[in-house]
Amino acid sequence: LDRLFDRCLISFDEKGKVLIARRLDPMTREHFGLSSSMRLRFVPEQTEKYLARHRKAFREREAVRA
Repeated sequence: LDRLFDRCLISFDEKGKVLIARRLDPMTREHFGLSSSMRLRFVPEQTEKYLARHRKAFREREAVRA
């Protein structure tokens, strides 16, 4: 999962809900146990800014591939 995050294949929205790249096929999602209902339990305040930058990069990659 860390590698998927590092490659902007998953990210997290403002409420901690997982965002999954459209290009991840169902078999890969199943392999990693990814579900659109997954969410972070807690996001430390200092992590919010980092996640916001990561989410922006994730969304930019998704827009390019759309």
